[in-house]
Amino acid sequence: MNDTLKILVLAAVTAAVVQVLLAPFVHQFYGYPTGPAEVPVAAAVGQAAGSPAPPPSEAPTRAEQPTAPNIQGMKVDAARERFRAQGIVVIEDGAREDDSVEPGTILQQRPLPGAPMPVKELRVIVATAPAGLEVPGVVGRPQDEAKAALEQRGFTVQVDRAPAPDAAPGTVVDQQPPEGARVPKGGKVRIVVAEVATVKVPKVTRKKLPKARQILEEAGLAVGRVREVEDPELGGGTVLRQTPKPGAEVAPGTEVELTVVAPD
Repeated sequence: MNDTLKILVLAAVTAAVVQVLLAPFVHQFYGYPTGPAEVPVAAAVGQAAGSPAPPPSEAPTRAEQPTAPNIQGMKVDAARERFRAQGIVVIEDGAREDDSVEPGTILQQRPLPGAPMPVKELRVIVATAPAGLEVPGVVGRPQDEAKAALEQRGFTVQVDRAPAPDAAPGTVVDQQPPEGARVPKGGKVRIVVAEVATVKVPKVTRKKLPKARQILEEAGLAVGRVREVEDPELGGGTVLRQTPKPGAEVAPGTEVELTVVAPD
């Protein structure tokens, strides 16, 4: 082999080695794929000998996907308005009762904040107002106990009183709304508490004793001790004084003592 041929072969081999070693850097500089390049020696020899190199193939570039913004905690209408200009559609995908936030507040979203969005839409779960809290039954319970039970559930309590002869004083004889009804948190529940029934003592002075007795008994009272005194002006049997006095509030069956004019 003559010297010229040796020189040509050596140059071809050197060019092939240089291309293999420098190919990644050349590809990176021009934006071509940077994987390991395999260049056949024969091709390298051909290029070294002056043959034109094949043009590099252009790799397609893929646009980066946008990431999901964080819209949790926003009102759904506000989120739609804010991201409409960016082409992002907010879709209500469900609702859940939640009394810790205002109705219409976004509780959850998909995709999650910061996750890629294959399409420009966000599916959300929004808060709705609770249907109400169930009212417990408190009829028959003492007033303080009933009131505490209702307030612990989140209700406000209105206490009214009414005579209830068949119930122990201080116990609840009625409630509105009734047991099992649903009332919004903070809503009002009215309870009626039994109080001692009373009777207003009617006036029987200046009445004859039989008539006075009739009036008292019709009012639910009884005639107690009857004392007789002399009186020169009034006829016998007329009631001069009574105890308790007219208008007093007493329990049913209370005895009313009378002072009457002695018979002539």
